[in-house]
Amino acid sequence: MPTRGSLASGNLQELEIRVVHVTDGARWAGIESHLWNLTRVSADPPLRHLVCFRTEGEPVRKFRSAGVKVQVLSGSHRRAVSALRRVLRDEAPDVLHMHGYLGVLIGSTASLGLPPALVSTWHARIDRQARPSSRIWWYSRLALRIPRWRGAHFIAVTDDIARDYRSRGAPERRVHVVRNGILPGALDGIRVAEYSRGTPLRVTAIGSLIPVKDFNLLLRVARVLCKRGFEADFTIAGDGPLLPELEAEAAALNVAERVHFVGRIEDVSELLARTDVLVFTSRSEGVPYVLLEALAAGLPVVAPPVGGFLEVLRHEESGLIAADRSPEAIADCLARLVEDGALRRSLAAGAASAASGELSAQRMSSEMGRVYAAACVH
Repeated sequence: MPTRGSLASGNLQELEIRVVHVTDGARWAGIESHLWNLTRVSADPPLRHLVCFRTEGEPVRKFRSAGVKVQVLSGSHRRAVSALRRVLRDEAPDVLHMHGYLGVLIGSTASLGLPPALVSTWHARIDRQARPSSRIWWYSRLALRIPRWRGAHFIAVTDDIARDYRSRGAPERRVHVVRNGILPGALDGIRVAEYSRGTPLRVTAIGSLIPVKDFNLLLRVARVLCKRGFEADFTIAGDGPLLPELEAEAAALNVAERVHFVGRIEDVSELLARTDVLVFTSRSEGVPYVLLEALAAGLPVVAPPVGGFLEVLRHEESGLIAADRSPEAIADCLARLVEDGALRRSLAAGAASAASGELSAQRMSSEMGRVYAAACVH
């Protein structure tokens, strides 16, 4: 394990920091994408990863096929805690990185009395997605408080989430912002077709059908565009409890023929290749990986002025940020993309440039390594 003295000496390049990650992993989502990008690039200081998933599933198979060391914590919560505790004893990691509230609830218990430094990451404002006093609401509150009591360091993927950590009592020196990054060439195989004026604009939205994503707003955007005489086809990819409500609202707004619900799609690359613009309507957001994938593919993005969008997108350089979170403001952005070919092309170039530089997985991994080193020292 790196010692206080060795890390303080500044010779980070000579150290290898051993990290155990713990998360759910039931299906491929944002945390799994984050870990995929983090574990597949080199870092300075060097990092050695072991990923513990709560359940056996598609993420486990994909990570193993890529040569990433994986452990499955199957069974009840108690069994999962015991299994992780054995991993921590056997592997003797320098850092236990807990992702999401399930990762925190398992990891903080399994690590009691053991030496690894604790790091916790919330990848979104989970408490905003849950009903007050619901089970997830209580879990999220506990999962923010327990790491604070245990002296953990907190990694936020946006400044907005970092402010939330601090507002809940996390010490300033233990809160770090490390924005998500994407592997170089991750979407090289995608060739986004140039939009042809006079054809329907192909608008895609991707995400779970839950309140925080607010796809009801997207339906109203579709109605505004139709009323203005613009032809556009909307594809919404994702599953969730609000599907019946959204289908009913699409019919009530007379946009059902223009809005297509295609369900959850594991590999979005083909869908992005058939898309002219990716749009978000979220009430709150971190740095979703589908946003980074769209930027890497050189796809124009339209988003509301909330959360990570304000920190990752550069308005009129790598995307368009609506004036506000209203149907009219988002429709204005989509109309600009229909009418301005030069803007579409400049956004595509700016998006690809951002994905290969400031939003790269290499940058993310090196910043993460420095946080791990700090956690080992303090």
